[in-house]
Amino acid sequence: MSTITCERGDILLISVPIGEELRMRLRPVLTMRESRAPDSFVSVVPITPDPMVDCNSILVPLGSFESARMGLVTSAYLNTVEEVPVARRYLVDRIGKCPHRLLRQFLGMYRSGEGFGERTPLFRVERAGYSNARSAPDRQSIKSPA
Repeated sequence: MSTITCERGDILLISVPIGEELRMRLRPVLTMRESRAPDSFVSVVPITPDPMVDCNSILVPLGSFESARMGLVTSAYLNTVEEVPVARRYLVDRIGKCPHRLLRQFLGMYRSGEGFGERTPLFRVERAGYSNARSAPDRQSIKSPA
């Protein structure tokens, strides 16, 4: 049982099973709620290498302040998908913290399902026009706020 305590905005590494082969893979996630009880679940949203279908995503480019603060080793997307409860036994480590500005921006998108605040260097990816999850965003679908 993991003894990691976490609060909203923490970036955690979790170990998730892959297929029926019983192999495990480490994946980063964003903690959505404070969790201190050792027998509880942690509510998280995934941080993925590609934007997800049918939701808005925020690109966190490798080399940015946000990426470094979050402990990410590649470019990644925060996706406005439903929270997923993860059992504590799958928590591996806390690797970083989502900067407050980015967390507020993400939570605003997450709650409203709408757009962004202005003056941000990060990108929003509109997902409505994609035909499948593996499609890479083209330059016209990635919008930089004015």
